[in-house]
Amino acid sequence: MMVSLKDCIKEISGGVLIEIDVSPSAKKTEFTGIDPWRKRINMRVGAPPQDFGANRELIRYLAEIFGVKERDVSIVHGEKSRKKSVFLPVTLEKALDVIEREMG
Repeated sequence: MMVSLKDCIKEISGGVLIEIDVSPSAKKTEFTGIDPWRKRINMRVGAPPQDFGANRELIRYLAEIFGVKERDVSIVHGEKSRKKSVFLPVTLEKALDVIEREMG
């Protein structure tokens, strides 16, 4: 079974919910691929998990690449977990375009 980026992003009222698996304390923040079993986008985050540093860096990075305000990005599920559901106020098409561009 082939899992695509679209399987990791759900269109909901007002935007999208992106399923992300985070590896904190990396050298830089970046998308690293797709986990086909969990249907999540893998990301490295350049901040430690202590004091929600990785969450703040994740929100900062996503706001920057999507061109939205940090206050409009929210971690809906998984604030204390590596597995996160993140809300972004963008269309599904924009989410796919931006993430595909960032993944190279």
